[in-house]
Amino acid sequence: MNTKYLLTIPLLTLFLITAIITNAVSASQIGANQIVGSYKGSNWAGIVYSDYWSGILSGSYNPIISVFETIYLENLTIHYMQNPLNAPNNVGIWVALSPCPVTQTGSSNISNTLLQAGYGIIVYENNSVEIQWFVQGFNKNNFIINYSGFIPTGNFAELYVSLENLENGTALAQFYAFYNVNNQIVLGWQHAQYVSWPFSNQNAQFAYTILESPRRIALNAYGFPVLFYTEIPVLNGGLIKIGFIYQVTYYTISGPRYYQYIGPGSGSQSGTDIQADLFTLPI
Repeated sequence: MNTKYLLTIPLLTLFLITAIITNAVSASQIGANQIVGSYKGSNWAGIVYSDYWSGILSGSYNPIISVFETIYLENLTIHYMQNPLNAPNNVGIWVALSPCPVTQTGSSNISNTLLQAGYGIIVYENNSVEIQWFVQGFNKNNFIINYSGFIPTGNFAELYVSLENLENGTALAQFYAFYNVNNQIVLGWQHAQYVSWPFSNQNAQFAYTILESPRRIALNAYGFPVLFYTEIPVLNGGLIKIGFIYQVTYYTISGPRYYQYIGPGSGSQSGTDIQADLFTLPI
């Protein structure tokens, strides 16, 4: 379980910094050397990181080995938001790895090719809360991996999730839930989920940290099923700590040497550029 992070973001900042124009956010604010682009999606807000090596004549993206984050809930208050369907609120908080550049997935197909792991925080009308863990995979818009379950209820303090490409055709998602028990933070639940790496022999080159309003199907007043985006609950407080591990290859007379760094914010250490793409909400 990784404990070193280079960036801490208030929970709602992922919404706020990506709900405004790109040039109002500096790269240094999000631990990047450069903001490459901004994409307006339907129900996502967040950041996609990559690490880029520039040579004299060309350049390339470096492999990202894993991505991880901790969600701090102790100072987070959550309240139900009324909606026309009286459906539960839901906010998805997840990380992902992808071999494809964001510009290839496109703003209208943002779930095109990626493997994601995270939590869905579900809030009911009485303000009771359930938390669901999930691992989902998409390959060229085909929904190919889906695992999920609920974690034990309690006085939640922290949620941790990591996703690692083991580079043997397998990926590992790890989940840890910490609870406040008698003013002590204790590990109360954990789960490891192995899945196939769905992108053939391609390395991950992009790490996502996303907040999402998930899509759901419900019956309308006439009894017909409708697809809708769930209402996000009212959130106040909370923090997310973000990190990812990327690998840089240096070529020497004796052969290649491989070094791993923790990003974001570490481009000056590795001699490469941390790049970021922003996903914005359609407001």
